[in-house]
Amino acid sequence: MRSLRSGDSGSSCIDIKCRRPLQELGRLSISRVRKKDRIVLDTGDDVPIVPERSHHVALMRPAELVVKYQIGPEMAEDRYEYGASFVCDLEVERAFALAEPPAHDDWIYANMPRGSREKTFVRMALKRIDESLKQQIIPEPLQPSGDDSKTPLGAVADRLGMLLATEEGPRLTPRPTSTKKHSGGSRTRRSRILGLKSAGLTMLAGQMVAKFNFKLEHGDETKGTHLVAIPEVLLAGGSSTDTPVGVAPPEIVEWILPSGETVRSMSTIDVPFRESGEMQVSVSIPRDSAVTVRVDAQPME
Repeated sequence: MRSLRSGDSGSSCIDIKCRRPLQELGRLSISRVRKKDRIVLDTGDDVPIVPERSHHVALMRPAELVVKYQIGPEMAEDRYEYGASFVCDLEVERAFALAEPPAHDDWIYANMPRGSREKTFVRMALKRIDESLKQQIIPEPLQPSGDDSKTPLGAVADRLGMLLATEEGPRLTPRPTSTKKHSGGSRTRRSRILGLKSAGLTMLAGQMVAKFNFKLEHGDETKGTHLVAIPEVLLAGGSSTDTPVGVAPPEIVEWILPSGETVRSMSTIDVPFRESGEMQVSVSIPRDSAVTVRVDAQPME
């Protein structure tokens, strides 16, 4: 409700509109939280008064008196829940008042005059609310572009309350594994990153991070490999190093070397030739975001 009252147009506050005719219908606010323990109340009813997990939206008119708690889709992860609020716009309040039965405990557009604008407004509001909840709570997994040089999908932030489907890729370094010829005709292999993939979420140094595993192969005739990790925010159809205004950007929190040694808070690291094999890099997760990472492998100078 705070976001609705403030008029903030953040990611958790959605304008609900009717397209034909064009009309503002109200605003929907969604708040996602970790599931909280409940006090079980035995009322003798088949359906408990307090649900095990919240997945409801409070439907209200501008007076902010709840007409009904509409059931919405459940979040994919049992550890999380959400609550939502919808307040209809003052300009169309009459339409929603007409949709209420004598008990004022529902919005029933089926009983309204056929073809009326008021019926259209209520019907479209309920439809758009349902669509918005499904889009926000059960997002479609992002699909890889098919380009080998692109990063595989990471994990959705803890506040979103679900994991994004992960995909494995053959390699992550944007540099091609090109070779150069020696005078004898042999080829020199360059350092490369193989099989970068999401390894889930964990708490690290008091913050939620996404872990990514990969295999490091050093190039020939080199002292080791200089790794550069570039964390990115996942967006529909791709990723970006830019984050929403007011949100801290993702950062590299930790590296784990093949030997098991841990290196904290560096976006670059030099891995000596003797350290070759499985590695891990951890990325901080900004609020209400999903993250991934690109890793570039270069020979050590």
